[in-house]
Amino acid sequence: MNLIITIIALGIIVFVHELGHFLVALLMRVKVETFSLGFGPKILQFSHKGILYAISIIPLGGYVKMKGENPDEDEPLPHTDNDAFSSKKWYQKAFIAFAGPFFNLILALVIIIITLMIGTTYTDLNPIIYSAESPLNEYFESGDQILKINDQDVRSYSDVFKNIYDANSNHFIVLRGLEEINFSIYIEDKKNDLFDKLKPLTTNVIGEVTTGLPAWKAGLKKGDRIIKIDNVETNNWYEVRENIINNENHTLMMTILREGDEFEMAVTPEIQPVSEQSQKIIGIFQNQDLTFHESFNLFDSVKIGCITTISYIYLNYRSLYLLIKNPSAFKNSVGGPIMVYYMTSQTTQKGISELLLFVALINIIMMIMNLLPIPVLDGGHIMFCLFEGIFRKPLPIKAQVIAQQMGLFILLCLMFYAFYSDILRFFVK
Repeated sequence: MNLIITIIALGIIVFVHELGHFLVALLMRVKVETFSLGFGPKILQFSHKGILYAISIIPLGGYVKMKGENPDEDEPLPHTDNDAFSSKKWYQKAFIAFAGPFFNLILALVIIIITLMIGTTYTDLNPIIYSAESPLNEYFESGDQILKINDQDVRSYSDVFKNIYDANSNHFIVLRGLEEINFSIYIEDKKNDLFDKLKPLTTNVIGEVTTGLPAWKAGLKKGDRIIKIDNVETNNWYEVRENIINNENHTLMMTILREGDEFEMAVTPEIQPVSEQSQKIIGIFQNQDLTFHESFNLFDSVKIGCITTISYIYLNYRSLYLLIKNPSAFKNSVGGPIMVYYMTSQTTQKGISELLLFVALINIIMMIMNLLPIPVLDGGHIMFCLFEGIFRKPLPIKAQVIAQQMGLFILLCLMFYAFYSDILRFFVK
């Protein structure tokens, strides 16, 4: 079932991408010869109005074949052949190339909006204080439970930051033991004045294990309690995190408590692939006791959906930038179809909302990857179009052919490395 869901999800993503190229090509009056989902030998095909529609055997992409599209065709079409791709103006060709990634972006946005309307489930920590740094330690003590901020109920720790006004005096109601305490704190900037100085109560229990990372390879599971790392006790998540990040040993010996049984497990951390701090990670998240289900009306879903989509795009481009800055992290950052399958399986277990958000994220990643300025990708075609727009003539045919051959070689190398990386990540422990 997970395999079927993965194929359907990838099929929809590829179909929408190619549909973008297809519809804009028709809009620009370019003759489309073939619309194919997949590559290689065709397993299903039919013709309609001179266009061959096909499903091919290798489900790792698709293509739209347009008249006069390939620069190395035996007989270049004359400029007067108005329904050929090569006869169109540079910006029309750029629009056709951009349409595929753009349709992926629109699909991602629509999926996120629908997901927000359906409702998403999220977990959070109790609004109970573990520690407070100066000057907040004048107001908070360990064990304080925040009940209200500015007359708004605080259900979870995230609500603390939702209900605070910057550059304002904020009124708190705190339960300390059996007594309710009232006080006000002037907060200039909640990120700097509160987020880093007020820590919530946590446990040493694992809430989630990321597929393919060291903890998953070692056999750690959700619900495991990490009671020691290299014989150093860990009573909360701050101590777990600190011992993983700062431990100088290559391999950590973790003492795990699982369903009443205590045992040791060796875990070898790896460097976080896209991080400016180059921190060690093993791929675990802390357990959060509270679970909420939240849905929004259409207006709020559109507003939050646009913000979420922009955030996804920013985070992916930032990750790409950090990867360029630190090429050594490349080996831990690349994943292929096997990774997509495992991640789809993991998100499917969490529910339809998580699966939809994952598909939206894959759409955004596909958009970003296709817009890279690599010949044979959409970004490479747009680069050729920009050259034609700037210099008033297309790049010479021979140069286009050489560039596309190089681009194809780079793409094949990336695909091979993605498969190789998947095999190492999921089958070599």
